[in-house]
Amino acid sequence: MVNALRRHEWQVAAWAIFALAFVFAGALPLRDGLRQQSRVTDQSAMNSTDALFLQTLGLEDGTRQIIALMRTLPKDGPVALVLPEEDSLSGAAIQLSTLCWPRPAPMIRVPASGNAQLAEHIRATHAAAAFFLGQEVPAGFPQGEALNAQLRFVPLP
Repeated sequence: MVNALRRHEWQVAAWAIFALAFVFAGALPLRDGLRQQSRVTDQSAMNSTDALFLQTLGLEDGTRQIIALMRTLPKDGPVALVLPEEDSLSGAAIQLSTLCWPRPAPMIRVPASGNAQLAEHIRATHAAAAFFLGQEVPAGFPQGEALNAQLRFVPLP
């Protein structure tokens, strides 16, 4: 009986030492890894969706306005995002696409020279609506609602 108790004590002690060694060995890389991680820098103007809309489009309280427009659309209808090929409005378009969720938001990039088939490209997406970022609405489309000079929302038939 004494041998069995002694054996049990040694087993508990061995498992405790093993557990402590496991925790200690696991903590060493974590401690070093925390020192080596790069810190996230402050991106000031890009810290929120509204700040990004304000900086790139000059649109104040854009998130609230866009969400209100999205509520008028069916949840399964895509929303086309029409923007110039250059990257100046890409950040705003990406943020806008997240606000369109759960709807698909295909991006249609228009070259500086224009796109004669823009209306067909938009129709090919079967979009319920389109946002025009720094672009004119093609002829034959409703003019929709201008949120500001750079952004127009157009519900499509």
